[in-house]
This record gives sequence, structure tokens and C-alpha cells, in this order.
Amino acid sequence: MEEISITSLEELLHNLDLQDELSMFRGQADATWPLLPTIARMDNHLNGYENWNVFENDLLERFQKCALPFLDSKPSKKVEWLVVAQHHGLPTRLLDWSTNPLKGLFFAVEDPKSKADGVLWQLEPKSWWNGSDIEKTGHMMDVISILAAYFPNHLNSRVIAQESCFTVFPLPTMQDNMPPLSNEDAYKKHISSIKKIIVPATSKQTIRKELRKLGISHQSMYPGLDGLSTSIRREFDLGW
Repeated sequence: MEEISITSLEELLHNLDLQDELSMFRGQADATWPLLPTIARMDNHLNGYENWNVFENDLLERFQKCALPFLDSKPSKKVEWLVVAQHHGLPTRLLDWSTNPLKGLFFAVEDPKSKADGVLWQLEPKSWWNGSDIEKTGHMMDVISILAAYFPNHLNSRVIAQESCFTVFPLPTMQDNMPPLSNEDAYKKHISSIKKIIVPATSKQTIRKELRKLGISHQSMYPGLDGLSTSIRREFDLGW
């Protein structure tokens, strides 16, 4: 795994390989956080469930029963339901990424209270789905055995704004723990390459300002009044 460090957008763009159209980018505020979907952190709730699939299906079914009145359109496939649920905080097997490196970087630097070094991950997967592929494979979600990238249709405004894509993790068949995506031995058959780009804590403020000048802020990343309010509040907090 290649690892570099950057202190500005200029350095980032100089070190990125943007030739591969399937590159995915994920920013994290703390470089020590594992590359794992949120459901992987709920292993203490597995007692009483046969395996991870049964656990995930239970979570999703509870969400589906009550979610329809709040949706503009009903998802037609399980993976689409997972995307919607993920964006509203339900633990799933999906891990959020972006096809835009600057929007991925936003999540590594957006929190002014974070004192840790951040990280931007660049991933090139070997397997991927788009919206039409899901018509053929979406019903097989419970039995997938490979890690795949999913480039969804425009399911909601946040997916569009963040240029979202996802890694779909295969769930262990029993109650075993999921290895993080940075575990190259576990995923060498699933990915072509992975790069770790460290963002020093001392450089986060500079990069936040650079991103804001390019129109990447809470207001643009989270369409709606919540994103607008957060963006305004940050302007006052940071003296912008």
C-alpha cells in the first residue's frame, strides 16, 4: 500500500493518479480509524442472530416498515434500500466513498475540533456495479462473496451532491469479525490498488479554506437547511 502526505490541494493533485475512471476517494478525520462499514462495529449485538446477513436484514426490515412515508420514491432493490438507510444513519455493510477526490478530502478536514491527522484513501476496485447491473445482481446481496464497488443511480440529493459511490462488503457467513479494507491480505483478490494520503492536522485549516473557495462546504455537500446552517455557523466559528 502506497502512503504519502500532503499539506495543500496543489500537492494532492500533483500526487493523484486520475487516469482510472473507477478510482474512489474516502476522507476520514482520523488516520487511525479502520476502513470498515458501520455494521462491523455492532458485533456485540450479534448474539441471537444466526449470522451477519440475518442481523442486517433485521435492521433493514425495521427501517423499511417505517421509512416509506418519508421517501419521495420507493427503492426497488436491497442495495438501493441500503444506500438510503446508510445516508440516514442506519448501520449497513456499505462504506461511503466519492468519485470526486476533493469531496472525499472534505470529510478528512471539515471538523475544526479534530486534532488528529486526517486521511484521504484512494481505492481502485476490481469489481463494480452500476444501476443497470443491480437489476441483475441486486437480489443476490445476501450471497455475494467479493467486495464490490457500487456506483448508484441518483437516489437522493445527497448522493448527487457528494458524487457518492460505495464499497459493498461481503458479510462473514458466521459471526466472525470483518477485516478492514486496508488489510491487503484479506482483499488482495478484490482491489487493484489502495493509496493512503495523510493530511497533517496542522494543514487541515488551510485545506478547508482552499476547498471553500472551490465551492466545497457543508452548504454544497449537504443540500438543504441543515447544511446551510452548519456552513454559516462554521463561518462564525472560524472567523471567515
